[in-house]
Amino acid sequence: EKWAFEVAPDPIPEDQIVQTITHDIIVIGAGMSGLCCACSAQKFGGDVLLFSASSIPYARGGSNHAIGSKYQKSLGLDYSPATASKMVKVEQVSGTYHMNKQTWSNWVNHSAESMDFMIDIMQGQGLSVGLEAPYYDPDGILTTQPGSHNFYNEEQPFGVFFGAPLSAQAYADHFTQNGGQILYNITAKQLIRENNNTGR
Repeated sequence: EKWAFEVAPDPIPEDQIVQTITHDIIVIGAGMSGLCCACSAQKFGGDVLLFSASSIPYARGGSNHAIGSKYQKSLGLDYSPATASKMVKVEQVSGTYHMNKQTWSNWVNHSAESMDFMIDIMQGQGLSVGLEAPYYDPDGILTTQPGSHNFYNEEQPFGVFFGAPLSAQAYADHFTQNGGQILYNITAKQLIRENNNTGR
């Protein structure tokens, strides 16, 4: 027996499809993940369309964690492999080790590159980058270097609290200024996979 969400709906009849739009890459959702994905795909030459059920770009939470970004390095912070390893262990302990280790490995090895990409886009849209205070454990066990980046401007200087909408809008503006298209107020109804629902 399957849950209802595991059962694919019946295909939408052909006579109910009023328009077909074709792009190399279709991104669903104008949240931070979708917007970042669209900008990244665009950077590498993809013909990208993004559509979203929302009416504007949206995001929740202004903290963006990374180890070894160019901003951290500009502040002279130590992100040697030993330091990064400790930071990861602290995060894993906080999550009681309920995580995919391969995903964590990917994050450790690529978070600086990803954050540098984000910093370039945010600064290109007039935002400044900030780094949130680290956690100091009086016992020294859970003390870590600062890792959470946020973005702000003069009108909204509190990036940790209000930077998420600024960042989402900056991603959207960067994407559209470079030829990308965002269609708002459109809800995904059906995703079709190739090869009898086993492929892409």
